[in-house]
Amino acid sequence: MSELKRELGLGYATLFGVGLILGAGIYVLVGRAAAIVGDGVWASVAFSAVIALSTALSYAELSSMYPTAASTHTYVKEAFPQSGLPAFLAGWLLFFGVSPARQPRPSASQATSLGSSA
Repeated sequence: MSELKRELGLGYATLFGVGLILGAGIYVLVGRAAAIVGDGVWASVAFSAVIALSTALSYAELSSMYPTAASTHTYVKEAFPQSGLPAFLAGWLLFFGVSPARQPRPSASQATSLGSSA
C-alpha cells in the first residue's frame, strides 16, 4: 500500500482554516445587514474583528502558559483555584456554544436590528 505525500504546507493549511471559518454564511449575513443598515454595518464588522483578534491573542497567550492541551474550562480553573463554580460555568457555557469566538455574528445581528428600528 503506497502512502500519500505530505505536500500541505503551513501557508496552505492556514488559508484552508481561514476559509473554513469565513464560510459563505458570513458574507450572506453582512449582505443582509448592509441592505438594512447601509454603510454603518462596517463599524460592526470592524468592532467584531477587534474582538475576534483580541480573543485569538488571549487564547494564544493562555495556551503558551500551560504545557498541556487545554480549554476554556482549564484556564478558568487555573485562574480561580479557590472555587470550582467559575470553571463549572465556563465548561457548561462552552458546551452550549456561548463563547467569545462567536461574538461577530451577534454583533452583526445587533447592527441589523438597530437599523430596522430606525
